[in-house]
Amino acid sequence: MNIQQLTRYFVSVFSILKSLHPEAPEFQQDDSVKTLASSTASTCMKNFDIDEDNKLSVDEFRAYFFPQAQAR
Repeated sequence: MNIQQLTRYFVSVFSILKSLHPEAPEFQQDDSVKTLASSTASTCMKNFDIDEDNKLSVDEFRAYFFPQAQAR
């Protein structure tokens, strides 16, 4: 998954959250969903993309979220 795909994913997630919680401070600014999605995608890529190929693989995701599985 590349940064554009990850951003689109987070736009979907934050759009749903905004519809459920429109009063949340995070959603009070214009274009807040896109801004949050872009920022979150960038942070995820920075933290998850171990081999720095600008793509997030299943293995990189798994290594980040399930480090105990890597120790076996």
